Amino acid sequence: MKEYRVEAAFVTISSAKIALSDGQFSSREHALQKTKDKGVYLVTGKCGFKKGETFGYEGDAGLEKAGMIASLEVKSAEPEKPASEEPEKAEKAESEDASLFKKGGKK
Repeated sequence: MKEYRVEAAFVTISSAKIALSDGQFSSREHALQKTKDKGVYLVTGKCGFKKGETFGYEGDAGLEKAGMIASLEVKSAEPEKPASEEPEKAEKAESEDASLFKKGGKK
């Protein structure tokens, strides 16, 4: 289950599987059905969430596509390289360019 944060002023969910803290559950208990998993509930009525609230969500992707909720999972295509590697590459490239001017030729 992915973790989301509410981006809109208010979001209403009426059908989904959600994960909530105990405090979040107590104020929405009337619209939720407990599952076998601790802290995970089926939405059976209307559940409202204010901007900034976070919760686990398995449901219609329309809320995310509409920008009403945003995933908190970090997507990284490539691991970040340590900063120490970059200056070495730049220095090597500069020294190769300088040697071309001294020799007056191509590689």
